[in-house]
Amino acid sequence: MGAEMSFDCGMTRKANPITQKGLLGTQLEFTPLGVAGAKHLVASAPFDMKELRLRHSSLGDAGIAVLAAVLPGSSVEVLDLRGNDISPTGVKTLAAVLPKTNVTVLLLSGNSICDDGLQSLCQALPNISRLEVLDVSCNHISGTGIRHLAHCLAKCRSLKELCIAHNDLGQAGSSSVVRALQALGGSGSGSSSTASLAKVDIRNVGLAPPDSVQLENLVRSSRGRLRVLGLLPSSVIH
Repeated sequence: MGAEMSFDCGMTRKANPITQKGLLGTQLEFTPLGVAGAKHLVASAPFDMKELRLRHSSLGDAGIAVLAAVLPGSSVEVLDLRGNDISPTGVKTLAAVLPKTNVTVLLLSGNSICDDGLQSLCQALPNISRLEVLDVSCNHISGTGIRHLAHCLAKCRSLKELCIAHNDLGQAGSSSVVRALQALGGSGSGSSSTASLAKVDIRNVGLAPPDSVQLENLVRSSRGRLRVLGLLPSSVIH
């Protein structure tokens, strides 16, 4: 995979900013860029890097708009925007250009995209043909928002890893995800349009014991093709 899934709810900060530039990518983690910094980055760096890591860079929606203007046609494959105070408005701006990019890994953990932002993202997801990893953990997403994702999963043919951890989906929301995963694995032969989905992180989403049992059965029947993080221990179920 292009990157390992990890969630970042904004609860930790490093003491010193990390600033690195190289042939493969630009890494400005924990550097308070803001809008002015984003404009400077866009103006000074040719976007021929493979990785753009801007975790906790205080971009906000305005900074995302600056980046969105240069992402189409760029070489960026790994886009790390964790912990940047992105609201539904910023995600809508980003979603509008993502189908025109080469992004394979999209990390949005620790923002505030909420249900409306996830809906905007889901409208674009089926058209992001190369996307393999999506992390929307810790984003104040409820069962209402997650149902949009559940409905579009079958159209996300390239998606291999999905992280929705640490969102209070409630029983109805988590059940909709379970049903979507069951539909993807229903053929059992790997002929599903999204048979590539191999890892799902649903830790701390309000998974009910019956849904955990169904997912455990699904994982078992996949014969190692699917990993699900966050299943309830048997002691809780029984």
